[in-house]
Amino acid sequence: MEYFMGRTLRNCMINLRIENDVDQAFYELGLHIEELEELEMDAALGNGDLDRLAACFLDSMAILGLSSYGYGLRYDYEIFTQKIDDGYQKEYPDDWIKYGNPWEISRSEFLVPVQFYGEVIEENGKAKWVDTEIIQAMPFDTLIPGYDNNVVNTLRLWSTKAPGKFYFQLFNSGDYIRASLTENITRVLYPNDNFDEGRSLRLQQQYFLVSASLQDIIQHNAAVQLNDTHPALSVVELMRLLIDEENLSWDQALNITKKTISYTNHTLLPEGLERWPIIMLEKLLPRHLQLIQQINAHHLDARKAQNYFKISDHSFLL
Repeated sequence: MEYFMGRTLRNCMINLRIENDVDQAFYELGLHIEELEELEMDAALGNGDLDRLAACFLDSMAILGLSSYGYGLRYDYEIFTQKIDDGYQKEYPDDWIKYGNPWEISRSEFLVPVQFYGEVIEENGKAKWVDTEIIQAMPFDTLIPGYDNNVVNTLRLWSTKAPGKFYFQLFNSGDYIRASLTENITRVLYPNDNFDEGRSLRLQQQYFLVSASLQDIIQHNAAVQLNDTHPALSVVELMRLLIDEENLSWDQALNITKKTISYTNHTLLPEGLERWPIIMLEKLLPRHLQLIQQINAHHLDARKAQNYFKISDHSFLL
């Protein structure tokens, strides 16, 4: 979900093997490349080892010549910037794109819709997700060059875009949070999840990333690697796309999903093993909760056939 990319200029010069030429050109102009490098904003869209690891994966795959895309969110603000005020450390929003980002390319031709809320009805024997609220996902691409190998991969970050109308009825009825949903999802890295509103926003961020990315991926033959539980809804969203949008059977969708998605867990800390309240899923993503319940039942049936003693220990739902 997050990528601790750091600064791009020096990395690109090294991988393109033009570092010495650029240094020499600046020297002849009486300038220093280091001064230009210091002007670049640090793209710190993450705050830990896992986020830096994700960035290293992108670099490594480009260097090895492996065609790949990285997907994440284009947050308006990084985690924070620190300042000393009257002898005390204070944190302020870090507006990393206030002067723009010369490394990114907006790709409005790949805009995709992401749905929230609504309800599930049955129509002609099929489940149908209706009355949803739609947010457009706008991609911004950053190029990741390999080292001296003519390979360039892509980091695609999604930003929210209003669907062409403001949810005035929601605003007028006092539901300001849902009315401003478009603005909030990619506003800040790591909302405070000590409150229900913060947890709900974090779930919305995760699903926004998952849905936009899979809609972008599904038109190609691809393997999908998930890092930690943050994009875990990819499993259910791919099932939904295959069943609801591509009209595959449940068994066909499950088989494709198993062969497509791989998962790596890098920590046993609580923040790396997320759980979501069923009531929150039911409100935000009712179709996905339905699919999770079906997958859970399928999983438990398989365990029963293997004569497991305590089936409840193997349930996804508590």
